[in-house]
Amino acid sequence: MTEDELLELAELRRRAYGPDADIAADPEARARLAELEAASHARHPGASPVPPGPDAAGPHDPGRPAPVEASVPEDPVPRRRRTRIVGAAVTAGFLLVVAAVLWPRPPAPVVAKPNPTITFAAVDVTCGSGWGSLAAGTLTPPRPAYVVWSPMWNAASAGEPTMLVTDHGEWLGQLTPVFVPGGVAAVVQVIDSQDARIVTFARSRSEGDSFTTSDYADTNAMVAAARRIVPLPPCPDSDTYPLLVIAPDKTCVQLEVTLAEGPVYRARVPVGADACAGR
Repeated sequence: MTEDELLELAELRRRAYGPDADIAADPEARARLAELEAASHARHPGASPVPPGPDAAGPHDPGRPAPVEASVPEDPVPRRRRTRIVGAAVTAGFLLVVAAVLWPRPPAPVVAKPNPTITFAAVDVTCGSGWGSLAAGTLTPPRPAYVVWSPMWNAASAGEPTMLVTDHGEWLGQLTPVFVPGGVAAVVQVIDSQDARIVTFARSRSEGDSFTTSDYADTNAMVAAARRIVPLPPCPDSDTYPLLVIAPDKTCVQLEVTLAEGPVYRARVPVGADACAGR
């Protein structure tokens, strides 16, 4: 018999005599089993293809030892081959387990939900792009400890807010000039409202109590460029940057200012009349 026939015979015997025997419903498999058993018996005349049942031994004789079941000697070549196959499968499974432990699958990336009105491609604040140091000698910081500060921080009210009408709704905005002394780097961040944002302007100039800018084509672009964190770079000279704090409704926006040297302090910006009164 060939190596493949021996393997096929072993599989058919499992289907015929094993615990999950199912060959009774497969006539072709039964015929093939009989054919292979005959070939195996012709090669090994002393082999019994089927283990004898309990009734084939006749009446039980206590003095006679139990019969020893005959088995078909296996060809050593397929035995070695099956050993290699099983061993390879076990080794591969072990390597897979080790790989899963040593190199765990990275977590699935978190995909941000698209928002038609907010992105994070804001215009960068650069040295010399603000209004200059006009606020340094004419206004008093809301708190003496503030290094970076704005006259709008912690104000009880700021009058009527700026209205930004966009294709996705209306936004309220409060112009917030932020003074930064020379050589100081800081980060201004919105920390409470999930909707409030900060708009930056890289080329602005003051015109009395108003400002003009050529950074954005329209209010849609302005709102789309807003973000929650604005870095203020260290510059040789002091400057006053015109930040615009925006929100979809009247609110008191909480800001956190972090200096490169380490200090952190908070401030509030009223977006809407009397938004921070009593806070």
